[in-house]
Amino acid sequence: MRYLREGEQLYRGTTVTFTENATLPEDLAGLDSKMAQLSKLKENKRVLGMYPLKMWLYNLGDRGFDQFLDYAAEKEGTLSLSPLTAALPFFQPDSDLRNWLVNKAGEAPSLIDSGKIYETQIRMENYLYNRGFFYPKTAYEVNLNEKKQQARVVYTVDPGRVYKINNVVYELEDPELSRIALMDTANSPLKPGKRFDVDYLKGERNRISRNLTDNGYLLFNNEYVYYEVDTTSGFEELDIYIKVSKPENDTIHRRYKIRDIYILPDAKMANARNNELDTLVYEELTRSVTSVRSTYKIVEDEHRYTEKSLANNVFLNSDDYYSTSKSNQTIGAFSNLGMFKYSTIQTIPIDSSGFLKYLDVVLKLEPLKKRDLTLEFNTSTTSEYLFANYANASYSIRNQFKRLDLLRFSLDAGIESQISSSKVALNTSEFTAQASLLFPRFFWPFSIYTPKTYYPRTVSNVKLEYLNRVFFYTLFNTAFSYGSDRFEGTRKQQLSLFPIDVNYVRVPRRTAQFDSILDGNFLLKQSFQEQLILAPNVTYIYNSQAINNNIFDIYFRGKVELAGSLFYLG
Repeated sequence: MRYLREGEQLYRGTTVTFTENATLPEDLAGLDSKMAQLSKLKENKRVLGMYPLKMWLYNLGDRGFDQFLDYAAEKEGTLSLSPLTAALPFFQPDSDLRNWLVNKAGEAPSLIDSGKIYETQIRMENYLYNRGFFYPKTAYEVNLNEKKQQARVVYTVDPGRVYKINNVVYELEDPELSRIALMDTANSPLKPGKRFDVDYLKGERNRISRNLTDNGYLLFNNEYVYYEVDTTSGFEELDIYIKVSKPENDTIHRRYKIRDIYILPDAKMANARNNELDTLVYEELTRSVTSVRSTYKIVEDEHRYTEKSLANNVFLNSDDYYSTSKSNQTIGAFSNLGMFKYSTIQTIPIDSSGFLKYLDVVLKLEPLKKRDLTLEFNTSTTSEYLFANYANASYSIRNQFKRLDLLRFSLDAGIESQISSSKVALNTSEFTAQASLLFPRFFWPFSIYTPKTYYPRTVSNVKLEYLNRVFFYTLFNTAFSYGSDRFEGTRKQQLSLFPIDVNYVRVPRRTAQFDSILDGNFLLKQSFQEQLILAPNVTYIYNSQAINNNIFDIYFRGKVELAGSLFYLG
């Protein structure tokens, strides 16, 4: 490496090997590569994994120009370069170009550093300790390539024996807190016989905290959960004791019930006008329509939204215990509507001396502009001398029917021309007009019960399409679809049902040249007959990747469609 000084070695990676007597559990496959990534030394970045361009730029600005000037000084007697170097200011050590190469564009060479090698060794031992290997031993050596001034660090690891969980004991003093924390211990990552792992402790802490915050423990967080580990229970086994510390200013953790739920569809205006706004009370009924599930108080100056459309997206219920997950789900539901700039939830605890605490929930929304216009224009060319222009105009109206609906109109137009040396000939022209209406609920002639967690939507769409291929045909297509889809809040499963999907195709013009092509292809000829196509369809999607970060995921998409040319016209 011509830019490295004597004694410097460029770092070229880390290798981890285990001793012959090392025994690793199956769930720790690939442990060597994971440990190699713990290295405090990092290789220089390479373009396409081959050439360290950023390091070369750094060396050029740091030492490359100086080496060139040294070369010029040596050749002064035979070939004078002084006029050239004097005329080029970027050769100077403080030039803007050299500063840019060193500090912006370049990357300093990653050199072997014994201090960082030792820090990596400590890191690896801590990592093994957290995976259940309590007595690991590591050693390292640096393999040098003196000719290339490069080096690689090789760590040899003896992890020792892994400790396993013997017993998991929950020592929770509060009976109510204990009951809720232990509701789903079947999902606990801590199981007798499993390998000890700090990540399992973190997972169990999060599980307990999630159970409690979803059942009224508003002020609880996972920092209250702590562990005591006893390694004297047996040979290479340990007992884990799970405990919950008391809150700072109380003897027990308190549960909170929701007293009132306030919805502010325009929070900015509500804050500006304080108590001048009207409050509408909406009672949401249960599925049996015999009792009230929840009461919502909607605070606004004018009746912009129907009460039901707002309540359909709120997952918290009055007189229920407060749930952090349902609060986040509510924020996500309003964010996905495309109606509001932001949505936030504020909790206001109510002062009370009793064992059970109450709070008010305030949902604050800020609406987007009611109307939105988007214009787009594109131009493209091809190697076959085709020149195309495309334009799109989209106009959206939000909440036109006061049901958080979205009405959208779009116009698309384009032409394609053949360019030659003598003239420009129009090849293709097309025009599409489309209108769609989306409601965040089901609209059917009969009642369909759908839990809020499925985010139902009803979509209707009308499209008029004109396509003119000058040398072949002219086609008109009219399409209409009406249906709905629903998906879980996790988006793991999605079901789309479109009972109405109609296309009416007309081909008023066909050239003789195009007819000769159709005569040789029966299926293609059928596609260009005047016809009415009915295609009701159902689509089901399952995607496990939506909620998990697994190595292997499942994606399934199934569609049933009653499609075909059921009616021929003309």
